[in-house]
Amino acid sequence: MLRDSYAKDKVFAEILQLVPKMEPGLAKISQYLEDEELFQLIRADFSKRWKNTLLTGRNSTPVEVVLRMLVVKRLYQYSYEETERIVSDSLTLRQFCRLYLNEAPDSKTLPRLTTAHWSFVYPLYLTGIYAVTGYHPLVARFVQGVLGGTLICFLVYRIDRQDTIERYEEFGRWYIQYP
Repeated sequence: MLRDSYAKDKVFAEILQLVPKMEPGLAKISQYLEDEELFQLIRADFSKRWKNTLLTGRNSTPVEVVLRMLVVKRLYQYSYEETERIVSDSLTLRQFCRLYLNEAPDSKTLPRLTTAHWSFVYPLYLTGIYAVTGYHPLVARFVQGVLGGTLICFLVYRIDRQDTIERYEEFGRWYIQYP
């Protein structure tokens, strides 16, 4: 069953009075994440994972906790394991993630929850290809290979070109300084 958040913990609130305040960047992000409309969009997305997620099943990791832990992971460039360990050890990050004195989600839980929401671009790509050619998976794979190969060649060309231009500019500056 999908839970929104953990209940606030009075003991944790008393402990936080002894700890330095949350850093300003995290506090600002926390304000943005408190937006109810944003929260409801994310909650609706999580509710689509299983057919009866909102009605039955065991209690899930709260949506608010998952969202905030993923923000911490992305913000500090942690792995899932590091995110679990560091959030568990830090009172400030526990406050930010709204974990309070509850156990942090396992490092194997977060990736499973995030892969439930794959990008819609690839299905749109397949829909476009099938609309033009009919249902021919080999055609879709062929077009994907051609596009992928072309884009990779183009990106390598652009990166190399930019690197070459920078080298010539550096050589030009050096040559002017030391004729």
